[in-house]
Amino acid sequence: MKELTAQAVFDEAFKPGRAPRSEAYKQGVLASLRVRIDRLPMVPCPYVDSTAESDAFFAGVEEGRDLSPEDGQPGLLDVYAYLDELEQG
Repeated sequence: MKELTAQAVFDEAFKPGRAPRSEAYKQGVLASLRVRIDRLPMVPCPYVDSTAESDAFFAGVEEGRDLSPEDGQPGLLDVYAYLDELEQG
C-alpha cells in the first residue's frame, strides 16, 4: 500500500484469496473506511431496514472500523448514533 486511502485499505483487505463477501458487506466496509480515512461524510445505508442486505452493510461498517488506523484519524464510527441521526432526519 503506497498511500493510506480508503480504497487502498479496502483493496488490501479484499485481495484475492479472501473468503467471498456480499456486495452489501463490501459497500459497508468501504463506506466506513471513507469516513475514517478519507474524512468523507457517511452515506446512508442503501438497503431497506431489517433486511439481510442492511445487516450485511452494517456488518461491513464494523469491519471498516476494525481496519481503520486510529492515530490521527477520526474517532470510532458509532453505528447506533449514526442510526439515531438518520431517524431524526
